This record gives sequence, C-alpha cells and structure tokens, in this order.
Amino acid sequence: MTNTKSIAHQQKDKGASEVLDGVTLLTVNELSKILKSSTVTIRRMVSRRDIPCYRTEKKILFKRSEVEEYLNKRHIGAADAPYDELAL
Repeated sequence: MTNTKSIAHQQKDKGASEVLDGVTLLTVNELSKILKSSTVTIRRMVSRRDIPCYRTEKKILFKRSEVEEYLNKRHIGAADAPYDELAL
C-alpha cells in the first residue's frame, strides 16, 4: 500500500493536479498512477462508494488529503494483528 509521503512526493513530481483554493484535486488517471491500480479499479471503488470523491458533469475528482486519510485508515501493519492472523 502506498503511504502518504510517497503520495505527496509523487504529486509534486507530476505537477498536473488541479489546485482549487489550496486543495489538491486528483483525477481518476492520476489516482490510478499513484495507487498503481487500473482506472477500472478506481472507478469500481467509486461506484461501490469505497473511496471519497466528488463528481462533476464529466469528471470524478479526489481530494488528495481525503485519499491519504482513506489509505491511513486501511493501513495493515505487522503490529495490527497477532502473528497467527497474518496471511503469509
């Protein structure tokens, strides 16, 4: 899973995201590159309401800060579960 530092780092490198009133907005394509997932997967996540997003007439946009929060809530680390519950 991608951590928040790498999202911020990749975002600075890309420089293609929209910034509105200091809020960085990501498109489906940008988010798919950051998460290393297909655009189809991102759109499925949107349709299932798994990930927070904003819809305009023709675009689906994501606040970078909300995506980072979404990922942090779903972080699975070694300390989160006893050894016997880990999928090895």
